Parts: sequence; C-alpha cells; structure tokens
Amino acid sequence: MNKHGCSWRGLPTNFGNWDTVYQRFRRWTTKGVFERIESYLQSQENTR
Repeated sequence: MNKHGCSWRGLPTNFGNWDTVYQRFRRWTTKGVFERIESYLQSQENTR
C-alpha cells in the first residue's frame, strides 16, 4: 500500500486481474450498490 497507494494495478494478486476488479467497481458504483449497502448498514445501526 505504501508503494502503490490505492492504485488499481497495485492490488494483491489474489483479488484477481486489476482491470476486472476496476470494471466491477465501476459497474457497482453506477448501479448504486455501495449506497444501498451503506443505507442498509445505517438502518441496522438505527434499530439497535
């Protein structure tokens, strides 16, 4: 991490091909997946 920062090409090899990971991230971002996860987690926190 110190060498590459958050570079896609610096991902560990067990994550798979960096381009595949990037494309999946872009697709999920476009579809709002991360926002839905965040909303769900916040709703779970509010029920405690």
